[in-house]
Amino acid sequence: MKVIADTSMLIALSHLRQLDLVKKLWSKVFIPEMVYEEVLQGGSGGTGVQEVENAVKAGWLIVHKVQSNREVAFLTTVLGPGEAEVLVLGNELNANLLLIDEKKARRIAIQAGFEVLGVLGVINLAVSKNLIDRKEVPTIVDTLKNKGFRLGEGLVERFLKSLEIQ
Repeated sequence: MKVIADTSMLIALSHLRQLDLVKKLWSKVFIPEMVYEEVLQGGSGGTGVQEVENAVKAGWLIVHKVQSNREVAFLTTVLGPGEAEVLVLGNELNANLLLIDEKKARRIAIQAGFEVLGVLGVINLAVSKNLIDRKEVPTIVDTLKNKGFRLGEGLVERFLKSLEIQ
């Protein structure tokens, strides 16, 4: 299975100290060069920088160059550069799954025929595979909110209910 991750996914999981979840779930994950650059823009002390660099060095997070700069340029009229490269790379590598949180990028990816998971979807999958204890999920959600990740109350409520957490 080919999986491609966006910047916000890497940063969110790094905030949670759970970046290795993607390795445990899929063994290797691709990121386009722009996503790698966006993470590194946080500087040496930025969230995710060390975690992502370590994952790239370990070989399970693979930085890949997109071939179609024209498609990226077209998509950047409506998406950020990282999201645009994720979609183009997904097409070029014939990916099965894109890890994206941004609403517009998710909508476009789904319309293009990709399966999409956001950070809550990754957490849900990790719980279903016993990689995360479901009792930890409320704390995980609170951490994401406190770090500035936009999670709608309705979405969080449905998510917690689906895991039978009230």
